[in-house]
Amino acid sequence: MDFDCTPRQREIYETVGELGRTRFAARAADYDAKAATPLENLKDLVAAGYGAAALSEEIGGLGGGALDKDPLVSLLVVEQTARYCLSTAQCTSTTTPRTASTRSAPTSTTTSTYCCSPIRRCSTRSRA
Repeated sequence: MDFDCTPRQREIYETVGELGRTRFAARAADYDAKAATPLENLKDLVAAGYGAAALSEEIGGLGGGALDKDPLVSLLVVEQTARYCLSTAQCTSTTTPRTASTRSAPTSTTTSTYCCSPIRRCSTRSRA
């Protein structure tokens, strides 16, 4: 068995790790103390191209769903975020089951609908 990462997997591991070290770690305690959704961290993941890790490539994702081309992609995103912010890791891991429901309807808006709209909805809510 080959346990070496592909160059793509290594890039994801390193990039998400860098996001974790430079951005997520500094925000984690505040998110935990406020029991808040880590919106800034999720926005950073989306901006870096990892917000759709679990979606298939034909609909704009990275092909990292459990039954997709490279399931390790999603796991690397979750694992690296968990090192620095467990709340962010929890949010990224709960998007993985949506992969199966999006396979039957590959459209150009699927990625935006499943990965970005929940973030937009949360960020536009008024804070109490």
